[in-house]
Amino acid sequence: MKLTRGVGSKETGGCWMAVNHYYENGSLDWNDQPSCVCPVIRALAITLNDRLIDGERERLIGPHLFTTMGTRDDSLMPKRVQMAVRFALDCAADALDGVGVKHDLREDFGEDYSAAWYAAEYAAGYAAGSAGYAAGYAAWSAGSAGYAAESAAESAAEYAGYAGSAAGYAAGYAAESAERLLQLILDMCALSTPVELDAGKRTEALRVVCGVTA
Repeated sequence: MKLTRGVGSKETGGCWMAVNHYYENGSLDWNDQPSCVCPVIRALAITLNDRLIDGERERLIGPHLFTTMGTRDDSLMPKRVQMAVRFALDCAADALDGVGVKHDLREDFGEDYSAAWYAAEYAAGYAAGSAGYAAGYAAWSAGSAGYAAESAAESAAEYAGYAGSAAGYAAGYAAESAERLLQLILDMCALSTPVELDAGKRTEALRVVCGVTA
């Protein structure tokens, strides 16, 4: 099995979300925006896919290629955005811990999404030097997730996706970020009822996107 960094193409193969899109749409077009996947999950999946190196990508994502299918449910987006914000704040706190600052951002700001912006500034205030920059950036990502949550009423799917992306970037500054990010995605998927896959479409998607011939 081969998954690419970036959306890829029919010539090179594709990424995690390209597998889902191909299953959903066949050969009509090629992209990483399957409509059947929740925007929060899609953003997180793209971030994780592109962060991993060859081999790691297949090992971690491979067993879960189709788990994200059928997760698009607008009624669940607020819950998933909330999970993204919590995750981003936790990652920001871990990054601060890495530069010697013990602070629980969630304890200070709870579930007040708008306050996540202040959490970002607050955490960044501790940042000094290159290691501190990582902590500040993780906190900024937490703030971005919070802003996306506050703005969700304006354009739910778009801003929910932003929250997922921000949480993914925040994870980049936390220990064991890939495994933690994958677990967040799986926890979000678990809120939806698993879909029954068509064996033929599944086989075709694996063949075209991942190069699996058997």
